[in-house]
Amino acid sequence: MAALHDTRIRAFSVVIDAPLDRYGLQSALGMLTSFRAENLLRFKAIVNLQDEPQPVVLHGVQHVLYPEVKLDAWPDDDRRSRFVFIVRDLEPEFVAKLLADFSGAASHHAGAHP
Repeated sequence: MAALHDTRIRAFSVVIDAPLDRYGLQSALGMLTSFRAENLLRFKAIVNLQDEPQPVVLHGVQHVLYPEVKLDAWPDDDRRSRFVFIVRDLEPEFVAKLLADFSGAASHHAGAHP
Protein backbone atom coordinates (compact mmCIF):
# COMPACT_ATOMS: atom_id res chain seq x y z
CA MET A 1 0.00 0.00 0.00
CA ALA A 2 1.37 3.40 -0.95
CA ALA A 3 1.96 5.95 1.77
CA LEU A 4 -0.40 8.90 1.70
CA HIS A 5 1.11 12.33 2.26
CA ASP A 6 -0.72 15.59 2.78
CA THR A 7 0.72 17.90 0.11
CA ARG A 8 -0.25 20.91 2.25
CA ILE A 9 2.41 19.99 4.83
CA ARG A 10 5.92 21.35 4.37
CA ALA A 11 9.13 21.82 6.31
CA PHE A 12 11.40 24.83 5.97
CA SER A 13 14.07 26.72 7.87
CA VAL A 14 14.51 30.37 8.75
CA VAL A 15 17.95 31.80 9.52
CA ILE A 16 18.44 35.22 11.08
CA ASP A 17 21.92 36.70 11.25
CA ALA A 18 21.53 39.36 13.96
CA PRO A 19 20.94 38.62 17.66
CA LEU A 20 17.22 38.68 18.44
CA ASP A 21 15.26 40.75 20.90
CA ARG A 22 13.82 38.28 23.44
CA TYR A 23 10.46 40.02 23.85
CA GLY A 24 10.00 40.62 20.13
CA LEU A 25 10.70 36.97 19.45
CA GLN A 26 8.28 35.91 22.18
CA SER A 27 5.64 38.17 20.60
CA ALA A 28 6.18 36.67 17.14
CA LEU A 29 6.02 33.09 18.40
CA GLY A 30 3.04 33.99 20.57
CA MET A 31 1.20 35.31 17.52
CA LEU A 32 1.96 32.14 15.57
CA THR A 33 0.81 29.86 18.37
CA SER A 34 -2.28 31.95 19.13
CA PHE A 35 -3.57 32.76 15.66
CA ARG A 36 -2.07 30.05 13.43
CA ALA A 37 -1.81 27.10 15.86
CA GLU A 38 -3.71 24.78 13.53
CA ASN A 39 -1.11 25.51 10.83
CA LEU A 40 1.97 25.34 13.07
CA LEU A 41 2.55 21.63 13.50
CA ARG A 42 5.98 21.93 15.13
CA PHE A 43 9.07 24.10 15.31
CA LYS A 44 12.50 23.86 16.89
CA ALA A 45 15.14 26.56 17.08
CA ILE A 46 18.52 27.48 18.44
CA VAL A 47 18.59 31.23 18.90
CA ASN A 48 21.05 33.99 19.66
CA LEU A 49 19.30 36.45 21.97
CA GLN A 50 20.56 39.98 22.59
CA ASP A 51 22.39 40.25 25.93
CA GLU A 52 22.45 36.45 26.34
CA PRO A 53 25.88 34.81 25.94
CA GLN A 54 24.51 31.27 25.77
CA PRO A 55 22.39 29.82 22.97
CA VAL A 56 18.74 29.18 23.74
CA VAL A 57 16.78 26.23 22.38
CA LEU A 58 13.08 26.72 21.66
CA HIS A 59 10.42 24.16 20.83
CA GLY A 60 6.72 24.43 20.11
CA VAL A 61 3.84 22.30 18.90
CA GLN A 62 0.70 24.03 17.64
CA HIS A 63 -0.51 26.26 20.51
CA VAL A 64 2.10 25.07 23.03
CA LEU A 65 5.43 26.84 23.53
CA TYR A 66 7.67 24.75 25.75
CA PRO A 67 10.03 26.40 28.26
CA GLU A 68 13.30 27.57 26.75
CA VAL A 69 16.47 25.64 27.46
CA LYS A 70 19.87 27.36 27.72
CA LEU A 71 22.80 25.40 26.37
CA ASP A 72 26.22 25.62 28.02
CA ALA A 73 27.85 26.62 24.74
CA TRP A 74 27.22 26.99 21.03
CA PRO A 75 27.69 23.71 19.13
CA ASP A 76 29.95 25.45 16.56
CA ASP A 77 31.11 28.91 15.46
CA ASP A 78 27.78 29.74 13.76
CA ARG A 79 25.94 32.22 16.00
CA ARG A 80 22.98 32.79 13.71
CA SER A 81 19.49 31.96 14.97
CA ARG A 82 18.17 28.89 13.16
CA PHE A 83 14.54 27.76 13.11
CA VAL A 84 13.00 24.65 11.55
CA PHE A 85 9.25 24.66 11.02
CA ILE A 86 6.82 21.94 10.02
CA VAL A 87 3.57 23.56 8.92
CA ARG A 88 0.32 22.99 7.08
CA ASP A 89 -0.94 25.71 4.75
CA LEU A 90 1.46 28.32 6.09
CA GLU A 91 3.83 30.20 3.79
CA PRO A 92 7.53 30.28 4.73
CA GLU A 93 7.79 33.95 3.69
CA PHE A 94 5.01 34.90 6.13
CA VAL A 95 6.79 33.17 9.02
CA ALA A 96 10.21 34.65 8.13
CA LYS A 97 8.76 38.17 7.90
CA LEU A 98 6.88 37.80 11.19
CA LEU A 99 10.04 36.67 12.99
CA ALA A 100 12.15 39.44 11.42
CA ASP A 101 9.62 42.21 12.04
CA PHE A 102 8.96 41.35 15.67
CA SER A 103 12.48 40.35 16.66
CA GLY A 104 14.14 43.56 15.53
CA ALA A 105 16.06 41.86 12.74
CA ALA A 106 14.02 43.31 9.87
CA SER A 107 16.95 45.41 8.69
CA HIS A 108 19.20 42.34 8.66
CA HIS A 109 19.06 39.16 6.61
CA ALA A 110 16.14 36.91 7.43
CA GLY A 111 15.23 34.28 4.92
CA ALA A 112 13.18 31.14 4.56
CA HIS A 113 14.79 28.09 3.02
CA PRO A 114 12.92 25.00 1.83
